[in-house]
Amino acid sequence: ALKALATLHDGEAVEKVRHLAFSDQSAFVRPVAVSALAEILGPEAIGDLERLAGDGNALVRGAVASALASLGDAGRGLLARMTGDEAQAVSRQAQESLATMASQSPGVEVTGPGQVPA
Repeated sequence: ALKALATLHDGEAVEKVRHLAFSDQSAFVRPVAVSALAEILGPEAIGDLERLAGDGNALVRGAVASALASLGDAGRGLLARMTGDEAQAVSRQAQESLATMASQSPGVEVTGPGQVPA
């Protein structure tokens, strides 16, 4: 249902999706809600994603790193910080998202966490 809302870009659903991303009891619903929130709001989701990047659930943080790749330059700084995440899977996802962004922006090279473009 969350994926369907995201593809419809249903602005009326934003508050419900935001609530799920921050508060749902299921560790598996929250990452899907993070992705849906980013898809619905686009770059306007950056504030929410910044708060969610500090979440205690690594699945949520990984979803943030993945979602940021679709937001272009708006998410680059946060992704750069996330390459140092304590969870290896989150750090790797942030690096992969930066690499995806770099491949979509000629002239930008990303080779590792210490060499992330600002």
